[in-house]
Amino acid sequence: MKIILLTLSILIALAVPALSQDRKKNGFTVKDYTPQEPKVNENNIYRSNINHYRIKIPKGWIINRPNSIGVEFNATDSLKVATMNIHVTHFDKPIQKSVYDFPVDQAVTLLREGMPNTELIEGKKTYINNVESLLVKTRSNIKSLEYDYHIITRQYILLRGSKMVSITFQVIQDLDEVYAPAFEDTLLSFIFEESLYKD
Repeated sequence: MKIILLTLSILIALAVPALSQDRKKNGFTVKDYTPQEPKVNENNIYRSNINHYRIKIPKGWIINRPNSIGVEFNATDSLKVATMNIHVTHFDKPIQKSVYDFPVDQAVTLLREGMPNTELIEGKKTYINNVESLLVKTRSNIKSLEYDYHIITRQYILLRGSKMVSITFQVIQDLDEVYAPAFEDTLLSFIFEESLYKD
């Protein structure tokens, strides 16, 4: 089940196939971060020199090299029952609308590409450190000959300049309440840091 959960986290965060190069479409680019070796500092903080943000990974979690296009890094807890990742899409021009204009049903449709038995639990407007964010929370049923369980996914979508950033957390439903505080703490640590990279 651990392997299935990790595989699914990669699938649903992307909704694009794995490639070994940037993928350009009409009006946007999904970058290939797979050559990178993401690292955290002594305080478990990951700092993106490419997309200009920082986030604190939960204590005891392991940050992993990205293995899918668009994902800058992913991380897993020590038991491998919960995952998180950050996916970034770069638009050709700055985005002129609010993230609240992004249709929730479109996010759910993308999730269903990786997990067809996905239902919306909640779609709501929220803020992450005074930045508008759209929360899309879903429940997905995973069935096979060996398994039958549910995964809770929380996807927070933010727009900044010409970037769309998605912070995604996943956990087996039975452990959702146990992991929710760690997800919340990690989310509250997310900060854009463009000012550090100005010439």
